[in-house]
Amino acid sequence: MTKNHPVFHIPNIDSSSASRRTQNDSKRYRHPERSEGSSRSSFTLRLASLAQGKPPKVNERSSFTLIELLIVIAIIGILASVVVLVLNPAQLLSQSRDSRRTQDLSNLNNALSSYLGDGNSGLGSSNIVYVSIPDPTLATGATSTCSSLGLPTLPADWSYQCISTTTLRNSNGTGWIPVDFQSVSFGTPIPELPIDPVNSTSTGEYYTYSVNGSKQWELTAEMEANKNRGPGTVAGNDGGENSFMYEVGSNVNLIDPTALNRGQGIVIDGVKYHIVAEGDSAVGYGPSTHGLFDSNWNQLFGSGRSYNTSIVNALSGSVVGTSTIYDVYGNPSVANPALVTQLDSLTNTQEILIYSFDEPQANRVSYGLGTAMYGTGATTNIFGSVNFKRRSAYILIAQPGKGVYLEEYKGSIDNDTNAWISL
Repeated sequence: MTKNHPVFHIPNIDSSSASRRTQNDSKRYRHPERSEGSSRSSFTLRLASLAQGKPPKVNERSSFTLIELLIVIAIIGILASVVVLVLNPAQLLSQSRDSRRTQDLSNLNNALSSYLGDGNSGLGSSNIVYVSIPDPTLATGATSTCSSLGLPTLPADWSYQCISTTTLRNSNGTGWIPVDFQSVSFGTPIPELPIDPVNSTSTGEYYTYSVNGSKQWELTAEMEANKNRGPGTVAGNDGGENSFMYEVGSNVNLIDPTALNRGQGIVIDGVKYHIVAEGDSAVGYGPSTHGLFDSNWNQLFGSGRSYNTSIVNALSGSVVGTSTIYDVYGNPSVANPALVTQLDSLTNTQEILIYSFDEPQANRVSYGLGTAMYGTGATTNIFGSVNFKRRSAYILIAQPGKGVYLEEYKGSIDNDTNAWISL
C-alpha cells in the first residue's frame, strides 16, 4: 500500500530579489563606524556631483548638517566682504557723479561754441565767477554776490554771482549762466542748464563759469572720486592748472585756480586730509592757519619755516608720529642733511607729505636736498625750476616705489600775496 506523503511547496526564490534584500539589510544594519564615515563624506560627494552636473544619488543623504550650513554661510560672508572691498560702492557712486560732471561741462562747452558760432556775443561780464548754487534769499530774477554761501575767497578784482532758485536752470539768459542759448537761430543747443549732482558749498562740489573780455570762457567742476583727482587723472590732464578740478573751455587758465580751490581735501590711502601751504601769513598771505588738518578741518599739525613733513601709513592712511620742521632757509647746514636722511629712510609702506610755510625757496637744492627730493618724486620743472619764487607755496605727496601722487606750487612773483595752496 502506497503511503501518501505530504507535499511541501518550496517557493521560487528570485536571486535578484534576495540580493536586494541582502543589500537592504546590509544598509539597515551597517557598522556604526562605516555609517559615520559615509556621513562625513556625503557632503563632499554631493558637492562633487553637483559640480559635475550630476544629481545626488537617491541613497545618499539629501540634507545638510548645521556645521555644513555654517561653513557655507561663513564662506558667503567672506566673499561678500571681498567684493565690497574690491568694488568700493562709495567710490563707484563718486565715479558715476564725476562722469555726469564731465558730460555736463562738455555739453555746456559745446553749447557756448554753437552760441558764438551763430554770431551771438553776450557771454556775461569779465572778472565774475558764476556759480551753479542758488542764493535762497533772492526773489525771482534777482542776483547777488553769494556772500551768504561761504564760498572761497577770490582775488581782489573778482567777485561771485548767484541767481535765484526759481530761474537757476533757465537757458534763456536768466539762469546761473547769463547766456541766452535759446536765441541760437538753428535751435537751442541746451534746453536746460545742468547743475552739479551734489551742488553744495559744504563739499565744494558745484559748477562755475567765467569769461573775459576776449570772449574766452572757462567751466570748472570739482572731481570727487580718487581716481579722477591728482596728476595723471581726468582732472590732472585737462590742460588746466588745478589737478583736482575738471576745467574746460576756450581758456582753461582764465582764473587763478588756487582762488577756486574749494578745500574738498585729499584722500590719502582712504583717509581724507586738508593741507594748507603758504607764504608768510603775517603779511596777508592766504588763510590765517596753515599745516595739516583732518577731514573736519581740525588742525593736526601747524607749520614752521621752511618745509614741514608728516608721514602717513600707506596701509591704514593714519598719520605716524608728529610733524617735523626743517628750516632750510635759516639753517641749511643742519636742516637739509636731516631732511635728506628722512627721505632716504622712507619705506614702501610710508607716504610723505611735505608742505611749505614762509620761505621755501632759498637753499632748497643745497647739501644734497635737491637730489633727495627728486628721488622722492619732486620734479625739476617745479621744485628745481628757476622760477621757484621767494615766499611761494609748495606741496609734495609721494611714496617710495610709486612716485609722486601730488606736486603743487603757487607763486608768480617774489612775495606773491596769492602764494598759498589749500587742499
